[in-house]
Amino acid sequence: MSTNELKAHLSAAHLIGHIQFYLSEAMKKNNKHEAILHLKALIHACEINENNEVFKKWKDNYQNQLEKL
Repeated sequence: MSTNELKAHLSAAHLIGHIQFYLSEAMKKNNKHEAILHLKALIHACEINENNEVFKKWKDNYQNQLEKL
C-alpha cells in the first residue's frame, strides 16, 4: 500500500468516525430522517475505499442498518 493510499484510508476512517457520532445522536433522538442521511453518507464514504475489506464490511453493515429503518 502506498503512502497516499494509507493517508486516504486514514482520512476516510477519521471522517467515518465523525459521521458515526452524528448517526448515534440521531438514533438517540429517534430522528429517522437524520439517521438515514448519516447512514447514506457513511455508505458513500465506504464506497470510495471499497477495495479495502474493512471498508467493504463497514459498508455492508451500514446498508443493513439502513434497510432496517
